[in-house]
This record gives sequence, C-alpha cells and structure tokens, in this order.
Amino acid sequence: MSDHFLAISFILLISFAGLKMKSLTISGAAAACFIGFSIFAGFGYPGLILLGIFFGSSSFWSKFKRDQKKSVDDLLVKGDQRDAIQVLANGGVSALISILNAFMPFDGSFTVYS
Repeated sequence: MSDHFLAISFILLISFAGLKMKSLTISGAAAACFIGFSIFAGFGYPGLILLGIFFGSSSFWSKFKRDQKKSVDDLLVKGDQRDAIQVLANGGVSALISILNAFMPFDGSFTVYS
C-alpha cells in the first residue's frame, strides 16, 4: 500500500467522521478534504498529524460543556458544526502555504541583501 493511498484514506476517513459526528457539514467535510490533501502535499505526514491534532482539539472544545454554552450557541447562527467557510477560514492559509511549499520548497536558509 502506497503512502499516498494511506494518507488519502486517512483524510477521507477523518472528514467523514467529522460529518457523522456533526462537527462538519457536507461542505465543511469537502473543504476539510481539500485542506488535508494540501497539507499532505506540502508537508507530508508531520503536517497531516498537526492538522489532525488541531481538528481533534478544536472539535472537542467546540462540544465541551455544550449544555452550559447553549445560550451562547442560540445567539450564534452556525453553532458548533463547521461549514466550508469556517473550515477554510481556519485552515485556508495553512493550505495555501502547503501548496506553495509543494511547488517551491523552503530549504531553511535565508538570503539577506544589503
């Protein structure tokens, strides 16, 4: 089994789980797939692991003590289920940097011109 197949399967599985757990809408799951593919393309498994930690922790904190936050959720239209706009707002910059890194890898050195 290739590394790419494993990563793609993982991204699809996590996005589908987010949809089933009602952490993501359908558009949010699609955007999460895009961001996951972008992160993997630019930074490989280390980037994908960081993305997973971010998604897991943010999903947890969104649902943590939900009953006590219900009055605040009533004021917010979207609640704790993330749509594509929210997913892209949180992960879009990371996806863009990952895509840039995939095409123009950063080697860790800086050149200072004076």
